[in-house]
Amino acid sequence: MLQQVFIIRICVPGDVSFEELAKALHKQGSKDGQGNTLAYAARDSGGHLSPFAFDRRELRDDDVRIQITHCGICHSDLHQIKNEWAGSNYPMVPG
Repeated sequence: MLQQVFIIRICVPGDVSFEELAKALHKQGSKDGQGNTLAYAARDSGGHLSPFAFDRRELRDDDVRIQITHCGICHSDLHQIKNEWAGSNYPMVPG
C-alpha cells in the first residue's frame, strides 16, 4: 500500500515573545489595514504556514463572538493547502 506523507512547516519568527503574540491575537478592530486577527496561512501550494494578519469586520447585532484558543489541521486541509483538488485560494488559513 502506498502512503503519502505530508509535511507542513510552521514558520514563527524567533524574536516574537509570547506576550507579543498574545497581544496580536487579542487586538481589537483595525482601521489602518494592519490586521486585527492573526493566523497561520499558506501563501501558495508549497505547504509552508506563516503568520498572517488580516482584518475581520466589526461584530453585528446578530453575531456571536467566540475566542478560539486551539485548532487542528485535518487531512482534507492538507489537500487544500497543496491545491491537490484544484481551486485553492491563497492566502489560506486552514483548520
